[in-house]
Amino acid sequence: DRYTGGTDGNEMLRAGIRMLQTKNYAMADMLIISDFIFEPPVEHVRKIMEEEHQKGTRFYGLQIGRDYHEYDKILDKVWQIER
Repeated sequence: DRYTGGTDGNEMLRAGIRMLQTKNYAMADMLIISDFIFEPPVEHVRKIMEEEHQKGTRFYGLQIGRDYHEYDKILDKVWQIER
């Protein structure tokens, strides 16, 4: 099988944040590994990210390719790997 895209960045972030809000992951950070070719989070999701950030959570990205840079402004740090 081959994956052809369709990533919903907001749903991905909400799912990760739900995990952060559980006892087992309360002290964790989030690392997103992606090409980041999807829309930036909507205001509601950004607000939740900021609330988690205030608790000490950091949001990181490992970007495969260099095609899209919107998340550089949203995440604490983004590393890039060329394809």
